[in-house]
Amino acid sequence: MPLTDTESALLALIRETPLATPEELARRLGSTRASVNVHVRNLVKKGALLGRGYLLPEQGGPGRVVVVGGANVDVKARTIQTAVPGTSNPGVSAQAPGGVARNVAENLARLGVPVSLVSVVGRDGLGDWLLRETEAAGVDVRQVLRAPDVSTGTYTAVLDASGELLVAVAAMAAVEALTPAALQERRGVLRGVAWVVADGNLPEGSLAHLLSLAAEAGAAVVFEPVSVPKAARLRPALAAGLVPQVVTPNVPELGALLGRDVPDEPGALRAAAAEL
Repeated sequence: MPLTDTESALLALIRETPLATPEELARRLGSTRASVNVHVRNLVKKGALLGRGYLLPEQGGPGRVVVVGGANVDVKARTIQTAVPGTSNPGVSAQAPGGVARNVAENLARLGVPVSLVSVVGRDGLGDWLLRETEAAGVDVRQVLRAPDVSTGTYTAVLDASGELLVAVAAMAAVEALTPAALQERRGVLRGVAWVVADGNLPEGSLAHLLSLAAEAGAAVVFEPVSVPKAARLRPALAAGLVPQVVTPNVPELGALLGRDVPDEPGALRAAAAEL
C-alpha cells in the first residue's frame, strides 16, 4: 500500500532521528502530536513500521538478539587513604554504563551481533548519557522506554584504598516501569528474532509476560538471574509452564529457582538443573 507524502516525510524523520519524541516529530513536520500519532498508526498498518517505538522492518531478522532488563549508570568511588567512617574521605570516582541487560547487549554488539535493548531510563541527563554511550557501542536503543516519573537507575559503590567494597547502593526502581503493558507495546521487536535474553531485574509479572510473548514469536529465551533474590522472580513463570530454554544461575541462584538448597557437587547440580 503506497504511502502519502506526509507519511513518507514522517518515515524519513523517524529514520533520521529514531529516538525523537512524538512532540519533536510534530514540530519538525509542522504538525501536531495527535496528527503524528494518526500517521504512525497508518504506517504500522501499511507495514512501514512494526509498532510503537518506531521499529523499522529492517531492524528484524533471524540474526538479531533482543535483550530485556536493567540499564543503569555505575558510579565507583575509591578512597586514596584508609577509609574513616562517618566523615568525608578524599578519593577518586568514575562513571560507566552498567546494568546486566545493557552490559549483555553491549558485549553482543561488540562481537558483531545485531542486538536491540528493551529497558527503562528516566528523562534526565543520566538517561541521555546512558543511551548515547550504549548506542555508540552498536546497540539499537530505540525500544528503551523514557519514563517521565522515574530517575535513571544507578549503582554506586564505595571502595577503600585497596579496592575492597565498603558499601554499595543500588537505586534501580526505574525497571519497575517496564510493565507487561510496556512490553506489549514493544512486542514487534521480537518479530523474527531467534533469541531473547532476559535478566532478573524484571518484575515477576513482566518476566512472565515476556516469556509468553517470546513463545508467541517463536524465540528462545535465555534467563540471567542476576542475584539470589531476583532469581526467585522466575518461579511463578515456571509454575505457569513458561520455561526459558537456557538459564545461567550460580549455585545459590539455582537453589532460589528450585526453592531449596543445592549442594555444590557436579552430580547434584546436574540433577537440580534437570528439574527446571
